[in-house]
Amino acid sequence: AADRDGAMANAAAAERARRLAEEERDVARAERDEARTGLAVAEEAREGAVEALALARLRLDETRVSLAEAGAQRAAAEAGLADAERARAAEEARAGEAAAEAAQQARTV
Repeated sequence: AADRDGAMANAAAAERARRLAEEERDVARAERDEARTGLAVAEEAREGAVEALALARLRLDETRVSLAEAGAQRAAAEAGLADAERARAAEEARAGEAAAEAAQQARTV
């Protein structure tokens, strides 16, 4: 009877140990699955960050092009203004010469 009780106690202990090992295995599996999910989420976030960075670089390039175009337009406007100033100065000089010539003619008449 003692052997049978010992055997039953050993069998019960072995069953508890098996269940405990099974629970630990299940916990380890759940932790592994959580880690995989975390890695997948982190990878998606990384990919999103890479896409956002690429978009930001594209916008920066577009801004640089716009600034270059605006600079070229400004330079052209400044050149046009300088041409207009030169034309105005030349016209004033011609008008001054014409006035001087008219005054000279008026004195000689």
